[in-house]
Amino acid sequence: MKRNLLLIALFLPVAFTAQCGNPSLNDIADRITANKCLSGNAVYEVMLPSAPDPVTYTVALESFAAPKDTIAGCDYLIDWTLPRRKGVSKGFAAYFDGNHYRYRDTKLQEYHISDDATPFAGEKGVARAAQFAELLPAIMAENLRKMASDSAFSYKISQNNDRITVRGVQSIRGFDAMEFTYTFDSATGLPLMIDRLFSPASISEQTVTVNINWKEIPCADLSEAALTDRYPEVFDKYRVSNFKVNSLIGQRLPAFTAKTADGERYIFDREKSFKAPTLIVFLDPSVAGTDMVLKQIRNAEALSSVAFDVLFALPENYTKSAELLTSENPSDEKILLAARGLIRDCGVTAFPTMLFCAPDGTVREIELGANKNLSDIVIQKITLCL
Repeated sequence: MKRNLLLIALFLPVAFTAQCGNPSLNDIADRITANKCLSGNAVYEVMLPSAPDPVTYTVALESFAAPKDTIAGCDYLIDWTLPRRKGVSKGFAAYFDGNHYRYRDTKLQEYHISDDATPFAGEKGVARAAQFAELLPAIMAENLRKMASDSAFSYKISQNNDRITVRGVQSIRGFDAMEFTYTFDSATGLPLMIDRLFSPASISEQTVTVNINWKEIPCADLSEAALTDRYPEVFDKYRVSNFKVNSLIGQRLPAFTAKTADGERYIFDREKSFKAPTLIVFLDPSVAGTDMVLKQIRNAEALSSVAFDVLFALPENYTKSAELLTSENPSDEKILLAARGLIRDCGVTAFPTMLFCAPDGTVREIELGANKNLSDIVIQKITLCL
């Protein structure tokens, strides 16, 4: 009880210090969000009562102003590493334009508001609750504004020549749930240090300390293409969502190049068109049923009233499979080997996947998986590409 009375006495001067020229939490929040595009490097340490040494994350943050965004208030990319005894754990989280991606070790998750808005709802929505997202200026500013209007928080603000410090405590049901100290740069308004003690003086006491360095960077638009370029292996190996490939309908194919089974190079760019309606079949010969898929596609080629070309895009250099494909290979077919770039850029996560393209390269229809009526489906959908 004496300790609580001491804390209350410590935090009584809030109104007085504000009148004497110290900024309010709302003032600090406004200063933080005045910085438009930033990168930050943080050391994030978690000290547990039972551990002799802290768990230390290295965190790289990129934050881009998005004032009209109602989900996170910014576009962001958070990249983190955690050294372990047997290696290093890595992950990232990204958000832009209603799209959220998060990766940890071997698990990639993605959420798209156009697909389902539910995961984005509320303060604990996926974009706001991503690991280390509370360090982003836009989200930190919003949390400070809520703290200013929440009676559970008591705090004192002080300022010297180059630092603004906020010290306080959060009480829940009469108990101290957290003690905190935030230190901000007086010149930029940006957070430099955060120290939080959770469940103080209890068996579950935990300390989190963060030190951050910030710098301004040129503003840029985050995109899925930028993410896949930065983390190609993650998207190649661990993507399980079909969102990307479904979103291609009505869009032009991305530019691509790949070597063919006959030793040539196939190139498609923004200036190029196909000679005829074209079916692109993403095929992995190691998947069961490849023979059946080939048989039905070639049956469709023979029976269709619409002449069309076929591109078989394979993820690896399958020598034996190339021989299988070329054993009855009509002249209107091409086999693309090691086409991982095209597979990644189209968001293909399962085999077979088929894209039905108009001569100008626009994707008109898609088909996922194999079934016994595939020949009829191909004939029907290729007519929509005229």
